[in-house]
Amino acid sequence: MILLKNENNNLPINSSSLGLIGELAAKPRIQGGGSSKVNPYNIVTPLEAFNKHQVEYAQGYYISNHEVNQKLQQEAVKVAKQNDQVILFLGYPESYETEGFDKNALALPDNQLTLLDAVTRENQNVTVVLQNGGTVLMPWAHKVKSIVESYLSGEAVGEAIKDLLTGKQNPAGKLTETVPKRLEDVPSYLTFNQSKAEEDYREGIYVGYRYYDTKHIKTQFPFGHGLSYTTFEYSNIKIAPQEKSLKINLDIKNTGKIFGEEVIQVYIGNRASDIDMPLKELRDFERIALDANESKIITFDIPYKALRWFNNNTRQWQIDDGEYVVYVGSSVEGIRLEQSITLDITNQTKSYWIHEDTYVYELVLRKNEIKQSLKQYQLDELIGKVTENPELAPLFENLPLRSLIMLDMDIATVHDFINAANEELKHK
Repeated sequence: MILLKNENNNLPINSSSLGLIGELAAKPRIQGGGSSKVNPYNIVTPLEAFNKHQVEYAQGYYISNHEVNQKLQQEAVKVAKQNDQVILFLGYPESYETEGFDKNALALPDNQLTLLDAVTRENQNVTVVLQNGGTVLMPWAHKVKSIVESYLSGEAVGEAIKDLLTGKQNPAGKLTETVPKRLEDVPSYLTFNQSKAEEDYREGIYVGYRYYDTKHIKTQFPFGHGLSYTTFEYSNIKIAPQEKSLKINLDIKNTGKIFGEEVIQVYIGNRASDIDMPLKELRDFERIALDANESKIITFDIPYKALRWFNNNTRQWQIDDGEYVVYVGSSVEGIRLEQSITLDITNQTKSYWIHEDTYVYELVLRKNEIKQSLKQYQLDELIGKVTENPELAPLFENLPLRSLIMLDMDIATVHDFINAANEELKHK
């Protein structure tokens, strides 16, 4: 679960009277629709978890009917008027997202949007809890104090939501997707569903956050975003190139008054290569638990392999010397630390060009560089067959060295060949 918004520390709940509104509080969506469905042993609803005798509840809408029900809405508005704080449960009906079809919108049903407007006019202390499988557009986000994304949380949904809203559990979830401000901002907006015969993905490498970040398109909530009931301070970043990796050290401190967990995210921007690249890409992350006022030193080792790009002209993975920018933060937009570094790793990494994931067909292209190793481990015969028979080439284009075990080569022998080939490359 992800705490998306928490204006003026509206959560955890701290009020003398609490209203729960929305049919999803009493009949939650706990799983996706279609063939993945299972029959849970016991569902604890949010209404049951909060104890319906200690809160005031109104259904507000029918999840299965998208038309506004005036009677249910009026009952909900009454609850909003009579309570200090309101938890409004909204989300997609199962009919909106199940297997076998594409969505045609990313908005909540009209009856829920109308209810939200009516409730927020009467109560300024509203928290929205979302239940959904996919992204929801939130043009209404400014109208509410807090937003919790609970997704489809399983049979203990009620207990989990209550623990988070009351502060028994400090939220630490992060978005693994981007929430755009508008459907028109989505990178596939111009081309999706234009053809009934096929779907062409024309975003290339600019998928998801890479597109929004590189184009500097303002999002509702960015990739990696997620709030906590405490605060964290990032400091003292140190970057040191190693033989095989980039070592990154930094300090993180829980500057709040309660225990919390933070997901530290490391992004790297390539400024060295002469091809188009995203502004930055996620390369590592780590979830850290910290008591109040506790500090820790965190270390990341980013292998140079993670900085490679595939050169289609040479049919090889390539690493370039030059400037790289290291970003560390709480989301792709919430960067706390940033530092540039110039890498000179071409000579260092040459011996690591061949590894378990190197395709067999790459050996064909480089057979003159590793001739002795190919002969020593009798792979020259395999290379010869591939060279002599072009029909075999497609088979080996996508066969990594580790898969040679399918051809009765022991994995230890594969590793010995890799080591020998890399030693041979060192002297080229």
